[in-house]
Order: sequence, then structure tokens, then C-alpha cells
Amino acid sequence: MKLVRLYLSAFGPFTDRVIELGSTGQPVVLIHGPNEAGKSATRRAIGDLRFGIGHSSTDAFRHPYATMRVGGVFLDPQGQEIGLMRRKGKGQTLSRREPRQMDQESAEPLNPLIDGWLTGGLSRDEYDTLFGLDHASLRQGGQALLEGEGEVGAALFEASAGVHSVKALLSRLDQSARQLYMPGSHARNARINEAVRTFEQGQDDFRKAVLRPQHWSDLDRRHDDAARMLNEQLAQQRDLSGQLTAIRELRAVAPMLRARDQSAAVLATLADAVVLPEDAPAALAAAQSGLEQARGNAQRARAALEREQARLAAIPEDDAVLRQAPAIDRLAGAAGQVDALLDELAQAGVQADHHREALHRLAARIDTAMTPEALVALAPAPAARARIEGALREAEQAAQDIAASDAALARLDEETLAPAEAPLPGPAVRTALRSARIEATRQEASLRRLAGLPAEIETAQRALTGALRAVGVTQREALEPMNPLLDAEIDLALSQREQLSTQGADLQRRIAEIDAALGQETGRQQDLLVQGAVPTAQDVAQARAHRDALWQAIRAGLEGTDAPNGASAPDDERAARAPDYERAVRAADRLADDLARDTQRAALLQASRREIDKLTGDRSLLTVRLLAQDRQTQDLQQRLLDQQQLQQQECQAAQL
Repeated sequence: MKLVRLYLSAFGPFTDRVIELGSTGQPVVLIHGPNEAGKSATRRAIGDLRFGIGHSSTDAFRHPYATMRVGGVFLDPQGQEIGLMRRKGKGQTLSRREPRQMDQESAEPLNPLIDGWLTGGLSRDEYDTLFGLDHASLRQGGQALLEGEGEVGAALFEASAGVHSVKALLSRLDQSARQLYMPGSHARNARINEAVRTFEQGQDDFRKAVLRPQHWSDLDRRHDDAARMLNEQLAQQRDLSGQLTAIRELRAVAPMLRARDQSAAVLATLADAVVLPEDAPAALAAAQSGLEQARGNAQRARAALEREQARLAAIPEDDAVLRQAPAIDRLAGAAGQVDALLDELAQAGVQADHHREALHRLAARIDTAMTPEALVALAPAPAARARIEGALREAEQAAQDIAASDAALARLDEETLAPAEAPLPGPAVRTALRSARIEATRQEASLRRLAGLPAEIETAQRALTGALRAVGVTQREALEPMNPLLDAEIDLALSQREQLSTQGADLQRRIAEIDAALGQETGRQQDLLVQGAVPTAQDVAQARAHRDALWQAIRAGLEGTDAPNGASAPDDERAARAPDYERAVRAADRLADDLARDTQRAALLQASRREIDKLTGDRSLLTVRLLAQDRQTQDLQQRLLDQQQLQQQECQAAQL
């Protein structure tokens, strides 16, 4: 099998290193690096991956034996990718992995032929001799050639010395052939004999593994019986689960029932007590505070009244002043307006001072010898000001035109003074020549390709003619109605199917994670409810809303506006609403008290409910996406089948 990707997870100096060995059409892959970079360790890792990590491996200097791992992605004889991971140990050290996720084990079993595919029928020594040459082995082989040792060395020595030892060579060849195959029924150690024996044993195992019709009928009947028993057990499990849920609910409401009985007993003792509103304590505290404040204010007002009365008694009466009382009252009323006008006048004076100072600064910037009044008198009329501004704009435009003319004259002077030895082409011509040279350089490969196309077309036509003769077609026009699937289309379809499969597996994994999280949250909620039911802030709000709705209905009934036509409700209906309202009040108060006693557990329960709702929504969304993914996969498979059937029909029509 061809190795396309090497995973050095824990081997030698490497940790989690991945080496890409090229695509399937790449014949040679070169791995280079400085000394001690790990090239020899990589070669040993490839051999250990195929044949197993040795008992005393020298590549355990960084990772212990128990953690050594080396893996790779291979191409099987059908061209499919297979992920394998080898560990250091005894027994079966090879495991199947997902090609795209080597850290996860594959659900597919390990093919028993995988060892033969990996080794190619070679031993470790033969593999190292053929494919594992390193510097040391090359030096040993060269020394053997010099000394005339080894089979190759002996053959080269005899050829160079002119000695013909054909008998010895035949003996060695016969001995090598006996290692591969031994004639006779008692030969067992040769490789081919062992392979034949293994094949015959496999045939016997296959015949024994074939399922008989009677055996299949028995297994099918037993399967039906097991399925029926499973359904019965599942039904029984559902019944028991329902009973268990009911028991858990009863255990959860048992503290509530006890609290209800206790509250009913306390309520019976307080039957004659007046029911106060919820804000009664706050209203009482506010009223007491207002009363104390009112008492203090009254005492201060009484003292002030006594002082003013004493001052009034001490003032002598003046008849002249009393006669002017209306005018005095009007003067006192206008005193407030006078103060406001005085404030505005002061502010206007400050602003006038600021403007005056700004005017003097501007006048000084224009002419220090003239006063601001004189400068204002010299200001031009509006029409003259417009003419002056137009003249200024024309002067600016004329200055710009003069500057442009001077620049043009300077350029003309430079061109006149320049030597006229060899006239050069203009900038536009030079730019066009440069662009043409760049374009010619860029299109050089295309021109060479165009020159070689006739030879390639002729070669392709000869190959097409030979292929048509091979399939029994004499004329090329017989194949024109056919639309065979291209390799690119097949690769695209396979890639889409693999991508859909990967996405589906990812969605299933996420749904499983959400199911696990839902199980944990449900268990946490059950643990909270086992200690006794606890309300949440939402439950208290709903109970109070129900209580307020009943109170509005009772109030509307008392006011005679609860009926659609304005008529009042009957007395028995209003009387029936009163117990409902009392129960709603008691339920809302009980929930509020329970929430106040166990706030922490209520918050945990509320958070658990929100988390369960969120996980449920996420699972529904992922389930919808998974169903859509399955439909896409089915559509893709159906499209592939339709294309395959169409191609078969075209081949039959063309008698191919």
C-alpha cells in the first residue's frame, strides 16, 4: 500500500508531527534537512509502522515505550484511504483510525489482510535491504564488494576474474527457490506452500461460515422473539418510568402540602384579623414619619406666629401709612420685576463690554492710528464690496495662469538646451514597447505550448485509434452520442459525499453532546426538586398577575361595569369570585414567602430551566439540519445511480 501521509505522534525526536508524502500521482518524494534533523528516525518510523516497533527500539529517548505512537494514511488496492496507528507493545499493536481524524478510532474493523498489504510479503530484513538503505549499510555493502563477500560480491568477483562457477550459482539459486516453494505434499516451510495452505484453510473457513437456510430461519425466528420481548420490556419500562415520575412528583409536592396545612392552621387562628394590603408596613412607616414632620412644622409655625404677633403688637399704628396701603402693595408686587430687570441690565452691560473690547482689537489689527468709529465710516458700500471681491478672485486666477506659463516656458528652455544627438521615442511609444516586451515574455510558455500542440494532437489521435480498436469500435463517430462521466465529476461526487458524511457525523456528535448536557441538567433539576418544590420569580409574577386580574374582575362587578352591555353581574357570581380571589392572594403570598426563604435554590432552578430550554432549542435546530443533510445525501446517491444507469444504457446502445 502507498503511504500518503505519515503521523509521528510520539516517535524519536518528534511529537505530533505530520509529514505529507505527496498525492497518488507523485512518483518521487524528497525529504531533506540538516544533520540530526530526524531523517533517519523518519525512515525507521516508516519501517516500524509497517512491521512493528522493535523490542529494544533506539527511538524511545524522548517518549517512553508505553507512549510511542506512529501512524499513517495508506491507499488500499481499491484506492481508498485507510488510517492506521502503531503502538509499542505485544500482541495486536495496529489499530484502525479515521483518515481525517487520526486521534479517533474508526468504527470499521481491521481487515485481516492489512498485514499482508503493509509488508507486501517481505520480511523486515528484506524490506530494509531493498528500501531501507542508509549510509552505514551502503558502506558495509561496498566493503563486502571489495572483500568479495556476499552473493553479489561473489558474482562480481567471479566475473572480473574470469572464473565460471555455474554449479555453485545454480546451487544457490536452487536453495533460494526451495525457500520459496517445495514440491511434494509434505512441504510446509516454503512461503508459497504456506500461502497455499493458508488459502485452503480460508476456503474451509468460508464454507463453514456460509449460513444455511434452516439456520437462517431459526435465527430470524429467534430475532422476532427477541424483538417482541424487547418491546414488552420497553412498554414495562415506560409504565415503571411513569410511576416513578408520579412518585417523584408526590415527593416534590409533599413539603408544599405540609406547608399548606400549616398555613391553613395559622389562617384559621387569624380569621378575625383585618387583611392589610402588601404595602401596609411601608405606608405605616411613611405616615408615622409624616406625622412627626407635621408636628415639628406645626410647632415651628406656632412659634413664628407668636413672634410675628408680638412684633405686630409692638408697631404703632400710622394713619397716613394705612391710607397708602394699596399703593404699598402694588410697589411690593413690582419689586420682583425690578430685580429681574436689573439683573438683565447688568448682563447686557457685560456683553457690551466684551463686544467693545473685540471691536478695539480688530481695529488695532487694521490700523493702530485710527479709532474703531473712523474705520467703520471707511467701510465700502455693499455693491463696491462685491466688485472688490470679484477683482480679487480674478487676480488669483491670473497669478495661477502666470505660474503655469512660467513652468511651460522653463520646460521649453530645457528641451531647447538639451543635445540633439539621437532623437528618442516619446513616452507613449516607450511605454507601449515596454508593455509589449512584458506581454511577450509572459506568453512565451504559451507560444512554446502552441508549437508543440500538433505533435501532441497526433499522438492523442493514435492513442484514441488504438483504444477504439481495443474495445471493438472501428469508427469514432459511434462514441460521440455517449456522455461518459469524467474523472473530475466522479471525484467531485465522491468529495461531496465524503463532505456530507463528515458533516452528518459532526451533527450527530453535537446532538449526542446536547443529549448528555440535557441529561445532566434534568438530573440537576430533579436534585433541586427532591429537597422540596421551590418557586421562581416568574412563578411569583404569574401568581400576582392572576390575583390582580381577579381583583379587577371583583372591582368591576362592584362598580357594575363587568358585563359587556354595562349591566352588573349577578350577586351569586360576584360571591363566587370572592373565594377565588382569597385563594389567589394566599397562593401569591405563599410563593413570595417561599421564594424569600430559598432564594439561592430558586435562582438555580430558574437557571436550570433556561438552560434546558436553550439546549432543547439547539437540539431541534441540529435535528432539522441533520434531516436536511440526509436528504442531500440521498439526492446525491440517487443522482449518481441515475448517471450510472444512463451510461450503461448508452454503452448498450453503442454495443459496447
